[in-house]
Amino acid sequence: MRVLRFLLGRPSLRVGFFIRRSFIEKLYVAVLAAGLGTRMRSAHPKVLHPLGGRPMLERVLAAVTALAPVETVVVVGYGAEEIRAAIGEGVRYAVQREQLGTGHALAVAVAALSDREGDLLVLYGDMPFLRAETLAALVAHHRRTGAEATLLVTRQGPESRFGRIIRDAEGRFLRIVEYKDATPAERAIAEVNAGVYCFRLGALVANLPRLEPNNAQGEYYLTDLFPFIAAAGRVEAVALGRPEEFYGPNDRAELAAAERKLREEINTRHLLAGVSMPDPAAVYIEEGVIIGRDTVLYPGTVLAGRTEIGEGCSLGPAVEIRDSRLGSGVQVAHSVVIESEIGPHQRVGPFIYLYRGVASGGVVPAITGPWRPTVVPVGEGPGGSD
Repeated sequence: MRVLRFLLGRPSLRVGFFIRRSFIEKLYVAVLAAGLGTRMRSAHPKVLHPLGGRPMLERVLAAVTALAPVETVVVVGYGAEEIRAAIGEGVRYAVQREQLGTGHALAVAVAALSDREGDLLVLYGDMPFLRAETLAALVAHHRRTGAEATLLVTRQGPESRFGRIIRDAEGRFLRIVEYKDATPAERAIAEVNAGVYCFRLGALVANLPRLEPNNAQGEYYLTDLFPFIAAAGRVEAVALGRPEEFYGPNDRAELAAAERKLREEINTRHLLAGVSMPDPAAVYIEEGVIIGRDTVLYPGTVLAGRTEIGEGCSLGPAVEIRDSRLGSGVQVAHSVVIESEIGPHQRVGPFIYLYRGVASGGVVPAITGPWRPTVVPVGEGPGGSD
C-alpha cells in the first residue's frame, strides 16, 4: 500500500470526485505491457511477438486508436527500450521498474495521468484479437450507466485460468477471485473476468492506494479494486464482444494456434472477395495485403508487408512477395520478390530472386523496377550479382 500511495498521493485529498459526479467525456487509455511472459521462453517482451506479421501490442494499439482517446499510456518494464523502438513515439510510455502486480502497473499508468479527469480504458498488451467495436461498446455502457468502474465478462470452461466473477443471490456483482486464489467451487464458475476495464480516473486515484498484496502471489491485484469502488459507487460487469477476442497467447504453441486462427480469418476474407486458393491452409497472407479478384494463390505462397497484387494474377507454388506491387495478369512461380514493382502481364520465374528491381538467378522481364525510389547498384542486392 505504501508503494501505491507514493505513486498517487494521499487518497483523502481527492475523494471529492465522488461528490462532484460531473459527466466528463474525455477518454484515456492504459495498456499494461510490462511483463516478460516467461512461458514464451524468449529474450524479447511477450507483447512484441508477432501475429500475422505485426507485434501483438501493435494490434492492441490499433484497436484503441480507433476510439480516438485523448492520450494512450503504455506501461512498460522488461524490454522497455525494445518496445519503444518497435512501437515508436505515438504513445506515452510509463516505466514499471518493479513487477509488483497488475494493480501496481495500473498505479504507474494513473500516476502518468496525474490531474486528468475523465474515463480510463484499461487493457493488456497481449490481447491481439480485441476489436475496436467491443471497446467502444464497453465505454458507451460505462458512461450510459454512470458507473465508477465497468469490466467485461465472458464465459469459459473450468480449465480457464481467468479470474472468476462472484455475484450475490440477486445476481449483483461482488468481486473477482483470481484463479490461483479460487476454491474448487469458485473455479467451477463459468463467468470469468475478460481483463478489459473502464474506470473513472477519480475512482482509481481514491482507491488504488488501498490495495494490499494479500494473495498467494504477494502482488497488488488490479481486480481487488472493485469491492472498494463498489462500496462508494456503481460497478458494472457486462458481457460484450466475442469470447475469442479475450484470448492472449501465453506460449509458443498458443501463439502458433492464434496464428492459424488469424490466417484462416484473413484467407476467408480474400476468398469471399474473389481470390482463389486451391489449398487455403498452405497460403500465408499478412493483414494489409491487397489482392485483386480472380487472382489464384497456389500452395506455398507468402504475401507480406505492404504488398499490392492486381487482378487475374497467378502466384505460386513456392512464392514469397514482400513489400511489392504487381500489376494485373502477372505470373510468378518458385521465386522471391522483395520491394519491387512488376508491370502488368509479366511472367517471373522459376527460380528468380528479385530485390528492388535487381534480379539474380535467371532472366526476368524488362518491365520491373524498385517499388520505392531507392537506387541499388547491380550486384549489391542480397541475392548477389545479377
